[in-house]
Amino acid sequence: MLTRNIRTITQICGFFLGLSLILFPLLTHAITVQDVPNPQQQYGGWVSDMANILSNETENQLNQMISELEATTGAELAVVTMPTTAPSPNPKAFTTELFNHWGIGKAGTDNGVLFLMAVEERRVEVETGYGVEGVLPDAKVGTILRTQVTPRFREGDFEGGILAGTQGLIEAIAADPPPLTPEIEPETMPMNWTPLLFVGGGALAAVAGGTAYQKSRRIFIEPTGRSRSTKLFQNPRRLYCNQCKHPLKPLEYSEINSHLTPPERVAQQLGSVQFKGVFCATCHPEPSIGDVHILSYKTQLSNVTHCPTCQELTVTRQVSQIVKQPTWNQTGKQWIAEDCHCCDRHEELLETIPCLEPPSNAVFLEPTGRSRVQDQRNFMGPREGDRPAHCLLCRYPLEKIQGYPLQSLLTKPETTAQTLGSVKFIGWKCANCYPESGNHPLHIRGYIENSAILECAICQELTVTRTEQVIQEPTTSSSGRQEIRDRCHCCGNESTQSIILPALPPPPPVYSSSSQSSSSTSSTDTTIATLWETSNDSSSNDSSSYTSDDISSYSSSDSSSYSSSDSSDFGGGESGGGGAGEDW
Repeated sequence: MLTRNIRTITQICGFFLGLSLILFPLLTHAITVQDVPNPQQQYGGWVSDMANILSNETENQLNQMISELEATTGAELAVVTMPTTAPSPNPKAFTTELFNHWGIGKAGTDNGVLFLMAVEERRVEVETGYGVEGVLPDAKVGTILRTQVTPRFREGDFEGGILAGTQGLIEAIAADPPPLTPEIEPETMPMNWTPLLFVGGGALAAVAGGTAYQKSRRIFIEPTGRSRSTKLFQNPRRLYCNQCKHPLKPLEYSEINSHLTPPERVAQQLGSVQFKGVFCATCHPEPSIGDVHILSYKTQLSNVTHCPTCQELTVTRQVSQIVKQPTWNQTGKQWIAEDCHCCDRHEELLETIPCLEPPSNAVFLEPTGRSRVQDQRNFMGPREGDRPAHCLLCRYPLEKIQGYPLQSLLTKPETTAQTLGSVKFIGWKCANCYPESGNHPLHIRGYIENSAILECAICQELTVTRTEQVIQEPTTSSSGRQEIRDRCHCCGNESTQSIILPALPPPPPVYSSSSQSSSSTSSTDTTIATLWETSNDSSSNDSSSYTSDDISSYSSSDSSSYSSSDSSDFGGGESGGGGAGEDW
């Protein structure tokens, strides 16, 4: 008897052990770049909607836009939506890793862009390849996100934001498309393969692969001259001489100043341009003036402009006098003083000041009338009633009116609805269109807070509550009856309707206790025995039989179709982390 009890306990432990081995992967699986379906491999497209927020029409529109871009410029653009990028340290790291995992962009030209949105982190990232950094610098990418994407995201318009952001990136690339052919020249230097003949096949392949990788990262430029390029200035890839094919050496910071022109020195002092110098030690062992290549990078100083005389960013702009202040619907005027710090050029310009801009989440309302909107909170942010309001006619901000001044303007049904909590009313006053004091016209806006309260056909307001009562319970042999009563708390109108409740389904057949007990025991013993055998097999073959592949297979029913292999149908481009991101 004791032996049998021990055997039973052992079988039960084996059952729970097998069950834990099955369920544990489900709890520990996290999203990685390998889990994101590659749209090029899946269906030859450019969009991977992991967050499931895009309609079929929007996906088709995005694929068509990007396909036209790729056909005309050769650039590749992928759009990805993610519910979350965890456990990656941040969305930026996940975006860079996914970009290089897929190899977005053509090999050698690196003309790829990845537009990724993470819903839980409320973050949007744009990753750019090396080849498009010149046409899509970080500042331009950030401007596109701030002006065209995140304002729409804050309003819950995900599809509109993704379409607008994609269109902005496409227009920037199409306006100045990157070169279709690599600017990297092939390496023609002979290579001594003799030492490699004694190396094993695996090591030989690794060395050859590493050499090819280093070649693909070389950029060849002339040993002398000047270049203003973000890619050349900030790119970590090494620069090589276009004549002798040897690597260029950097100039010491203290030596650069002697190779700059006077306007360049002024621009460097103003901070509008940064300079670096490289030289070829083979072609010019002791470089003098003119024997170096000066690399420059334009910073983002908004008050420094180009001087037509000095041909450099040496002109500062300052407001000397405001003639007319701008308003919400009228532009202003101001005098701008432009002074060149190199050639002493001075000029006064009268410029227009643009109108004041309402907040990105503002709602525009007529100065009078009534309107209604749903006010339920969603995961995108504040309630509808908390958004700033502006006048649709004059664009001026509207003043929020609540409490007693508003109550006198509400109708009886509106007051009843507000008392029931179905609708909250806010008055919006435009002091610009109606500057007179007193009870001047308002825009009364109703914010629906409880849609469970019904609308009265007489009062035309949400003032009706509903009660349901079962008059007769249904049975297996007869139907039942339920009474529904609607009552308006404003006009007192009541209506009652009776509905038939269908009969209950017959009970399942009842088996004898001995048969049921025998069947249940047999089924339980079979299940425990099967799992115990599985547990014993896994123990005898080492518990590593539950591998990461098994974990992935349990993590999603679509894992076979969504798993991404190492090979990619993108062009094989790469990125070093360029681009920008924004929160919303």
